[in-house]
Amino acid sequence: MTTIAFDGTTLAGDRQATAGGTPARTRKVFKVATGGRTFLYGCAGLTSNAQAYRRWVNGEIEKPVFTDMCVMVIDERRRIWTADQNLSWELKGVKQWASGTGADYALGAMLAGAT
Repeated sequence: MTTIAFDGTTLAGDRQATAGGTPARTRKVFKVATGGRTFLYGCAGLTSNAQAYRRWVNGEIEKPVFTDMCVMVIDERRRIWTADQNLSWELKGVKQWASGTGADYALGAMLAGAT
């Protein structure tokens, strides 16, 4: 169950990846400075896609083909952007958001006052 959540201040994500039935730890939230801008992003979906997205954003590789991935970006104005594996970007226009299979739980917790 991947969860990437932004409560208006903090972008957070769980750290579990699963290969078959074997759990492992991975990083899903990153900070990037590029083109004079700094932003945060988190990826839900295949770990290999999240790592490829990180390498692409950092200019290490050419744009890969992504499958089974959702990206949440928080820009310097704390606006929330999301994109699917096709990188079709959408500005959410809300102050809190969550992505991944645990999104409903995270949004419910934030609405109940949890951080």
